[in-house]
Amino acid sequence: MVVRALIVVFTFLQLANARADEPDPLDVLTRVRPARERWLSCAGVQAAQLARTQKPVELIADMAVQRCRRAEKELARILSKELGPVRARRVLDAVKIQDRTSLIRALESRRRD
Repeated sequence: MVVRALIVVFTFLQLANARADEPDPLDVLTRVRPARERWLSCAGVQAAQLARTQKPVELIADMAVQRCRRAEKELARILSKELGPVRARRVLDAVKIQDRTSLIRALESRRRD
């Protein structure tokens, strides 16, 4: 899940017009990784706690992400500093979609077992 998210971030960075004053994508990934891992960890813990309920997995995933707003804001702040607010928002939106999908798949798998 982390690797896929990093690939998404890296792809967005590569799609942007490269200019000499832009940060190196690998440096950005290195600086973003700790905040990204804290966000993923938070969402995973929240989803695991909520998985004990009979709520639909889509709702659980949404609630888990919502409960991790503080960690998301930290990641957004770092991305905005590194990429600028517009590009940071696009990257964060794409990562959130991917993370939600990954949480849903994990929850569905857990319920099948």
